[in-house]
Amino acid sequence: MATDWYPKSMDARAAWHENFATQLPALAAKYNILAPILAEVGADNAWMQYWVDARHEADAQSQQLTRFFNDISGKDENLPPPAPINWSLSGAPPTQVKPGIEFRTREIARQIKGSMAYAEADGDLLGIVTSGTASMPLPPGEQVSPDFTLVTLAEFALQATFRKLGNDAVRFQYRHKGGNWIAAGVLINSPGSFTIAPQTPGTAEQIEVRGIFLLGNAEVGVFSDAKPAFIAP
Repeated sequence: MATDWYPKSMDARAAWHENFATQLPALAAKYNILAPILAEVGADNAWMQYWVDARHEADAQSQQLTRFFNDISGKDENLPPPAPINWSLSGAPPTQVKPGIEFRTREIARQIKGSMAYAEADGDLLGIVTSGTASMPLPPGEQVSPDFTLVTLAEFALQATFRKLGNDAVRFQYRHKGGNWIAAGVLINSPGSFTIAPQTPGTAEQIEVRGIFLLGNAEVGVFSDAKPAFIAP
């Protein structure tokens, strides 16, 4: 079973965020990561580093406080006086960040992995590649393609619901009536949405949509049959 790339343990998260904040600036231009987002990543990392250390300090001090209490309140009056308690955290805490570090981090990862320029080597460098992922095995002589449903949203957007079947994402394309296929976007999570530019600005339109599985940045199997969809303001 695939293992999520975002660490679960406190210490592993601190190490992960330090690497992510270090590596991301070099890839920011490639994936259109703007300066405010880079600053937010740096602030989130600083918060994570300080408070993970603080939790370790607090745990150690809690144990010291427990020993202090037990020595003073216990039965052995011949114990030496316990060391004075210094109940404080070292260093000044960083600027407080808003809640949702994991959510913000996953949003950046989705933007990067959804880019047409995405390379798995970049994902490995940033630590956003799911481990243990393997594409669905294909029966002999058979090519797999994604099955999905589409729902019309406002502002010419479509919502797609699908199963990845062990792959990383689905790449969608669309075409206007009688036109060529055009890239619509890559979705990692289901349901997900993408926006279609109508042929006539501001005008509702019937189009067709197809999709293909991605493993990393490589296409798996074949494109699905074209499905009709309706886009509207």
